[in-house]
Amino acid sequence: MKLEARLVPDQDPDEVIEAITHHLLKNGFGHITVTVLTKAAPSRTPMDHPFADKIIQSIEEIHGVSPILYPSSGGTLPAFVFTDTLKLPAFWVPYGQNDIQNHAPNENLRLDFYLNGIKTTAALMQRAVE
Repeated sequence: MKLEARLVPDQDPDEVIEAITHHLLKNGFGHITVTVLTKAAPSRTPMDHPFADKIIQSIEEIHGVSPILYPSSGGTLPAFVFTDTLKLPAFWVPYGQNDIQNHAPNENLRLDFYLNGIKTTAALMQRAVE
């Protein structure tokens, strides 16, 4: 069996692993071995960070629409390296359409979205130096 946990700010990966292990053992799963394959601390950059406006403007310029803003991602990313270790904001700029089906057998990426992602990054880099 494989189990993944997506953490939110203020959760400690080691404490979550310990709580899950304790729960499994307490509820009759004493015959299993828990093996941690990877872990990452949760991270979040506030949506009102000044750099967020530059990203929004770049997306609007290239895509012609206002982006949908998500304060958290459902994926496991090592963003804590930027936010906690380097004390930098971490944002993700879209390169794929909303039905990309990440990691699924039918994962796909439309070429026009990919090219617009590159253009968005270029527009953002220009705004970053202004």
